[in-house]
Amino acid sequence: NVVSRIEIFRIMAKRRFAVIPTSAVMLHAEANGLPVTDQAASLLAEDVSYRLRDVVHAASELMKCSKRRKLAVEDFTRCLKLKNLEPCYGFGCDESQSFRHVQAKGETIYF
Repeated sequence: NVVSRIEIFRIMAKRRFAVIPTSAVMLHAEANGLPVTDQAASLLAEDVSYRLRDVVHAASELMKCSKRRKLAVEDFTRCLKLKNLEPCYGFGCDESQSFRHVQAKGETIYF
């Protein structure tokens, strides 16, 4: 029983952070008409993953300061405002969202 708990903690430690794949960065750059090499996309993916972890950590700190146990969209919105970043479009945002589309393998993808 103790061994299984140790294995569970090891698995959780490996999956602790979200990682943005290089293909997602290349798709986004392609959609905006920007040429990106594989090495640049890899570096950008690593940077985006770090910044995402930073924002999630700061939002969780705001949640703890509010003495709540559930992370809310307002925590992310406040965190993004504190870091002078664009607001999170969707729930909890007063600004409208503009959708873009890209042709990929004969299909239209909206994001």
